[in-house]
Amino acid sequence: MNATCTLRRLALVLAAVVLAAAGTAQAQCDKPGLLIILDKSSSMVTGNVPTGETKWEAARTAVTTITERYSDSIDFGLVVFPNPDRCNPGSVVVEIGPDHSDDIDAFLADAPPTGGNYTPMSQTLEAVASYPPLSDPALRRAVVLVTDGWQWCYPYDPATRLDPVDSAADLRATGAGLHVIGFGDGVDPVVLNRVAFESGTSLPGCNPDQTDPLAADNCYHQALGLDTLTLALDAIARHVTAETCDGLDNNCDGTVDEGLSRDCATVCGT
Repeated sequence: MNATCTLRRLALVLAAVVLAAAGTAQAQCDKPGLLIILDKSSSMVTGNVPTGETKWEAARTAVTTITERYSDSIDFGLVVFPNPDRCNPGSVVVEIGPDHSDDIDAFLADAPPTGGNYTPMSQTLEAVASYPPLSDPALRRAVVLVTDGWQWCYPYDPATRLDPVDSAADLRATGAGLHVIGFGDGVDPVVLNRVAFESGTSLPGCNPDQTDPLAADNCYHQALGLDTLTLALDAIARHVTAETCDGLDNNCDGTVDEGLSRDCATVCGT
């Protein structure tokens, strides 16, 4: 190789290093929005987790922990269902936006009643699908559903059991990914497995036909208490902020395309 080629290659390498450094210094934070849909049925206060607190108390702690932990890298919002009570569809009670951890925690201070709040899961997913920020293609957006029960309104109509699956398909059509957490062993694994599968967020190697809420191969995240609920929410938060090869700062830590299994930019281009 002659001296001219060597110098040209060296110049290309140095140019790539300079460009990479400039990109890091001017990293564009690609902050996603994550809408938390939390079950506020009466069973959330009549049932306890292994550590003794109610499922509602555990959920409030877990949600607050995660919204505080990821406040710099995720804009959070909150939906509770039913709202205000009985079988009314859930609605947005904290809009997706920055630094909303305190607002979310304050709203969750009001626990559901011990009776009269049912589980309109399908109706809530339908309502969320029409929430404008979830249809904005300029934003990265995701949704997480936390529920401890079945699709249920009084009087119960078994023909409505699978309605959440169709509603999840409508939500997916907005471009927002729906992640599912089953909280406790009283959930409907048939529906939650199908919702996760329909949403394209099913866990690797899962069985969408699984009928056991305690099985290891369910397609949704399983949580039985505070620790496992926090872990499930954390896993979803890490997923929605994962770095991708796009030249943006997806996790808002000031660097671009870091920690990937392959280089995104070389002297030959991106």
